[in-house]
Amino acid sequence: QRALLISSHFDSAIGSPAAMDANAEIGIMVELLRLYAHDPPPTDIVFNFNGGEEMIMPAAHGFITTHRWASDLCAVVNLESAGAGGRETVFQAGPKNRWILETYAARVARPHGNSVIQAFFQLGVIPGDTDYRIYRDFGDLPGVDFVITSNDWVYHTTQDDLRHADFRTVQRYGEAALELSAGL
Repeated sequence: QRALLISSHFDSAIGSPAAMDANAEIGIMVELLRLYAHDPPPTDIVFNFNGGEEMIMPAAHGFITTHRWASDLCAVVNLESAGAGGRETVFQAGPKNRWILETYAARVARPHGNSVIQAFFQLGVIPGDTDYRIYRDFGDLPGVDFVITSNDWVYHTTQDDLRHADFRTVQRYGEAALELSAGL
């Protein structure tokens, strides 16, 4: 297993333009792809631009359970959003992923995480899900799940548009994803 999976979804909630959930994350992935094409990392990277995250995550499930590259994966970095700005936060990592969190803390200029959100997710207090769970549960992949949550009032609404997007957030989010993925 020698490949890192970087993933986000391009679908959106019905009626939402999806500027931040999750077209900003798709843009980050395209930029990472461009950067790595010019300066390849020592580890192979698989980019999964997937659909259906808003509807029971069939694309992530199909990829991790049937794609021939799935058996080559050693970890996942999942990019998510539940708002239109603020700090990118590691909100799910799991108890067996200390090495990833240590890499994150060492490589990312401004690391930020919150284990309370993970606990709320696992207890069902926060009614939601991300592709990260699919990769973790069906692919047995360690990894991290990033999210941005400020200005959450735009999440899954018609207001998730470019007028409400914080491009400083997208820049910082992209830098964190680059720094972490380069370190893994």
